[in-house]
Amino acid sequence: SDDGGGASSERLLPGLILFHTGAGPQDAFLHWKADALVNDVDTFGPGGCVVLIADLLSDGDGWAWDADRTRYNAAREEIMRRDDDGRGATARPELRRRVGAAIDAIRAQTGVDPDRIGALGWCLGGHPILEIASMDASGLRAVVTFHGVFDGVAAVPMGGGAKEGEEEVGELDFDGGHRCAL
Repeated sequence: SDDGGGASSERLLPGLILFHTGAGPQDAFLHWKADALVNDVDTFGPGGCVVLIADLLSDGDGWAWDADRTRYNAAREEIMRRDDDGRGATARPELRRRVGAAIDAIRAQTGVDPDRIGALGWCLGGHPILEIASMDASGLRAVVTFHGVFDGVAAVPMGGGAKEGEEEVGELDFDGGHRCAL
């Protein structure tokens, strides 16, 4: 709806990016979790939230489940390839590119508040969470990893840190009063 001044009066929803395990983006658990989050009005308020399942492996067909791990191993190697980022830290440029694309995609979705973005990662999805944490991603409010695999990670240079009025660690305030702990 329009408030007469050209601005929409519809409530913008928080956006969440889900990063998959080594099983890939077709994992039934990930789709179940996305459905649960989208419909979680107790946590996110009316309308729930908008969820994007990021496909790190470019696996639209579910081949990450194949018993032959050759294709998975090649895709994982591609996104995990290291390069000196110029800051004295080792970066993974392809992973960073794909993470940036996921952030851009969720922020561009109609109805998403680009200043209320969060990300969750499981297992292999822990790597993109660390990548996001080291980026200065506008609008990113929270990142969480569950049993993240951090092979080869010695240290993570953190992004811009907490800005005035924001908490470094703790709860996420999506709508100015409804507290949400991701």
